[in-house]
Amino acid sequence: MLFKYLTIITLTFTFSAYSQKQNNIWCFGDSAGIDFNNLLNPVTFSSSLDTRGSCVSIADTNGQLLFYANTRAGLPGKISLIWNKNHQLMQNGDSVYGSGWYNELLVLPFPGNFNIYYLFSLGVTSSHGLFYSIIDMSFNGGLGKVVQKNVQLQSYDAWDAMSAIKHANGRDWWLITKDYDNSFGNKTFHVNLITPYGIQESVQSIGGIEYGGLGNMSFSK
Repeated sequence: MLFKYLTIITLTFTFSAYSQKQNNIWCFGDSAGIDFNNLLNPVTFSSSLDTRGSCVSIADTNGQLLFYANTRAGLPGKISLIWNKNHQLMQNGDSVYGSGWYNELLVLPFPGNFNIYYLFSLGVTSSHGLFYSIIDMSFNGGLGKVVQKNVQLQSYDAWDAMSAIKHANGRDWWLITKDYDNSFGNKTFHVNLITPYGIQESVQSIGGIEYGGLGNMSFSK
């Protein structure tokens, strides 16, 4: 069975699944940025963000910022923006799905290709489901370009949370989302296996029934 060894998920605290130094640069909030490459002396900087919703950023394996993205609360529809390392709007980086809540964006490297990245986004309140856009960093002298945008994987009502962890093979990824059901609750998780050959989804019911549509996910180490 595909999920025989699936680790129990707890709705507690989100942590990043990146390796090496890809999580060393944080961009968040109202133009905030922190460089954690020197843990004894983190460096602050100004980003182009202005959000109280979701935000995500990723660096290369040397800890150098590649790009970041954010939702924008209070606006309907495709309201997320993607910014390059120069804090400018990335080419084709506007009108990305996201509803302005708090756990709707997640970046993952494309397995086996260090120039390409997935930006996954959840449609929680307006357009429901799981979407992805693809960023190719080989364009524009390393500033990147969104080469595919708002590809819908599923259309279910999604919990405002998702998380990812590296596959045991060291190349692929597991991406987990959860169904939303405020009336009756559920324990339904969508498990997406991301490989160089595509994204394969399966569904698993595990743990206790949860109500509502807000929370965080993390994996047991």
